[in-house]
Amino acid sequence: MPVSSQPFSDVIQVGGFKIVNVCKPPSLHWDQAVLPVFEHPVIYVGDFNSHHPKWGYAESDRDGDTLLEWATNSNLTLTHDAKQRGTFHSARWRKDTSPDLC
Repeated sequence: MPVSSQPFSDVIQVGGFKIVNVCKPPSLHWDQAVLPVFEHPVIYVGDFNSHHPKWGYAESDRDGDTLLEWATNSNLTLTHDAKQRGTFHSARWRKDTSPDLC
């Protein structure tokens, strides 16, 4: 069942769980609110296009810092292990990155 739609996310409810599908274009930036915050149980999954060492990048960018602060303040936990292989392989740059998070 659809719950809401925001600029970078669409939310559905399946049983007692809310699932937030995230897609932020790399050319746009998070504002302070980042994403809507829902009561647990909720899962945020998708293409966040935000860099931070917590999810395998060498350096953080503005969006990564903003996203991490929002997740921490919202009592959310990242399920990605930065030691795992990236979720996206760039043939152009010949490396794996993790723009896709859960």
